[in-house]
Amino acid sequence: MNNKLLKITSVLMLVFFVTNPFFAEERVVLKIASAVPSRSPWEIELKKLAVEWSKITNGQVTMRFTNMQSIGGEKAGIQKMKSPRPGQKAPFDGAVFSSIGLHELVPEAHVFTLSAPFLIREQGELEYVLKKLDSEIKSKFEARDVKLLAWTNAGWVTFYTKDSYSSLKGLKKLKIACSGFDSPILSNSFKVAGFTIEDIPSNKLSQSLKSKSGVNGFFAVPLLTYMSGLNRDINYGLGARICPVMGGLVISTDAWNRIPEKYKPEMKRALDKVIKKLNNDLEAFDVEYTNRLKKAGMKIIPLSPAQTKSWASELTADMIKASEAYPDAMNKKMYEDIIRLLEIYRK
Repeated sequence: MNNKLLKITSVLMLVFFVTNPFFAEERVVLKIASAVPSRSPWEIELKKLAVEWSKITNGQVTMRFTNMQSIGGEKAGIQKMKSPRPGQKAPFDGAVFSSIGLHELVPEAHVFTLSAPFLIREQGELEYVLKKLDSEIKSKFEARDVKLLAWTNAGWVTFYTKDSYSSLKGLKKLKIACSGFDSPILSNSFKVAGFTIEDIPSNKLSQSLKSKSGVNGFFAVPLLTYMSGLNRDINYGLGARICPVMGGLVISTDAWNRIPEKYKPEMKRALDKVIKKLNNDLEAFDVEYTNRLKKAGMKIIPLSPAQTKSWASELTADMIKASEAYPDAMNKKMYEDIIRLLEIYRK
């Protein structure tokens, strides 16, 4: 009888400890502001990651995504990762930022340098550079109480214009829109490099392209150019990759520390798998959407090997000027370090 009573008591105590919220493991809801476009491959993979993390943690960790534009853009996303007042939880635990947002979040990490024109020209080069600089860059984020969990290349930027041109000098004379960015650092860097740049809100870009007195073109990745429908307002695309657009998933140290350590290794493996898939698929995305743009009527302005070399030389000199004008963004030392790494990789 005593043994039976003891067993019943043990079961009741076990149920109490498991179900009592005081003793149960904390459920972690990660609120993430995301700069990735709706219905894009990146949004699809992020949602899959959320499902995978929930499975790995038996439902203890869930992710809720909010479109960055709905809260005011990347600068607003940065502000909402901060506590509004002492002792109060920040509205968002993390975010998926572009190069611009990552730069604004941690300027001293010099993330924008990775997107210097004609510096890094293909995915293998980018992965090699990131592998070498990864720990140094991530340490700058950690010093700001932020974990940079993953990098990805969101695509290769090129120029799209209404008018044709036959030289870099000709391109620089065309009025180009810098659209959809919260920070002036990108447009300022292009201006220092001699480009004719006009800052235009995303929702006004198509209107400006249609106007005779508006902009002549813009720079973007092929997928977004096609998905946004902006290809209907341009006639030409440059047949060269200007630079990679970096994207990064960041989570506050406080939010990351709320996740039990036992789950983190498998969660990181799941995240690495997503990043690897996105990077492996990137080339196919660029080719597919460039072909769609051409099928829709866009003509390619090709660059010969000699022209590519000439453009790279001129733009390298331009970026050195930009690094002197805006050292927090285009860091000269990091730029030179990347050049040295690429020389090793390209041998």
